[in-house]
Amino acid sequence: MKELILDKKRFLKGLFISIIIGIVTTIIIIFITTNQNTWISLSYINKKYLFLAFVLMIFAAVIDALRIKMTVEAVNENITFIEALKVYYISNFAGGITPFFSGTLPTQIYLFNKDIKNKMTLGKATMVSTIMPLIKTLVFTIFTPVIFFVFKRTITNYTILSTILINGAILISLFFLFLFFLAIKYPEKMTNIILKIQHFPYILKFSKKDTILRLFNKIILEIKEYHKSFYLLKENW
Repeated sequence: MKELILDKKRFLKGLFISIIIGIVTTIIIIFITTNQNTWISLSYINKKYLFLAFVLMIFAAVIDALRIKMTVEAVNENITFIEALKVYYISNFAGGITPFFSGTLPTQIYLFNKDIKNKMTLGKATMVSTIMPLIKTLVFTIFTPVIFFVFKRTITNYTILSTILINGAILISLFFLFLFFLAIKYPEKMTNIILKIQHFPYILKFSKKDTILRLFNKIILEIKEYHKSFYLLKENW
């Protein structure tokens, strides 16, 4: 699987709708919540601090672009600073218009795999995109189930539906954490699991046998590429 398939018309349509909703919502909020005192208060803002905030935003973008460039080069791939900056801004914009910033990672994977001059394989693109926020992601992935478990009585308020949702969130977080470590440490075991799933009788109901076989072979190939990229990154760092 060397390329990701993206319906650009659908993507642009969704992007346009998101921007329109954002603009309309902003106008409504400004219209409802502001008054004369609001504008008077804004006039007291120190312009030096605004300029400093702008400089800090540019500095943060440059640092993140350099981090992207270093990570890509650590897996023996090439990316220019401008391309890295482009990845940073586009992925952050995609995150900003999606719930819980969830659009950042898929957008980065797409850009690494499809949009830069030296396109990366899907496995490497996934590794680069996931390794950069790895520490933050691991902290949230590990401690979120723990927090839910410890405070679930307070959060659920003893309702059955809330209890099911909280326990489901815990299990899903632990499941994805398990898959992450399995792909890095024991890719052959993950491959064996996929091969067993491939032979489940009900799988053939979704598509033709050749299509299913080709899909699962691509998944196995990308798992191996993901594993190799992680250790290549580890050696270069």
